[in-house]
Amino acid sequence: MRKRLLGTACAAVSFLAVAGASADTITVDDNRNVRGNLLDIQSASAGHRGKSIQHTITTYHGWRSSDLRSTPSQPRTVAVYIWDARRASSAAHDYEVFARFRNGRLRGTVIKTRPRKRVVGHFPVRRLDRHSISFAFAPKLIGSPRRYKWQSITGFTGKGCPKVPKFQFGCDDSAPTGGARLHDLTLP
Repeated sequence: MRKRLLGTACAAVSFLAVAGASADTITVDDNRNVRGNLLDIQSASAGHRGKSIQHTITTYHGWRSSDLRSTPSQPRTVAVYIWDARRASSAAHDYEVFARFRNGRLRGTVIKTRPRKRVVGHFPVRRLDRHSISFAFAPKLIGSPRRYKWQSITGFTGKGCPKVPKFQFGCDDSAPTGGARLHDLTLP
């Protein structure tokens, strides 16, 4: 009897811990599937844990970290565009949070894009598996907002997605499609 109560109590505490940990996370699915786009987004999420903001992007296709090596002839990116919560997402974004592969490793960078581009800081990047990448960074890198709007973006140029004049990438994708999603950092 005592073991059963202890087991039930442990299960309840585990369930509450998992439920509480994911209560601040918003996930959006992207059903568009461009066959040639290695970085076609399946889902994107935003959350916060402790003192960091966390964004995860999952793609339909598996890819290597070195696939994020970007050159002028083959530009590539996995990024999150961030807007001030009061600004329309149809306006230019305020920050760009992205990963690049350089010197044999992934590195995260935050750029403030308004009024002119400047690097604000760097952060560690984690690969969760061959389909997912996760960014965890301090809110101060995006101005310590209480709320902000976000949209995950990928751009790929390569086999199946040739570079086209007047476009930055051969193929690109976004989630949510058609606009940004609000993320409230004041929620538990």
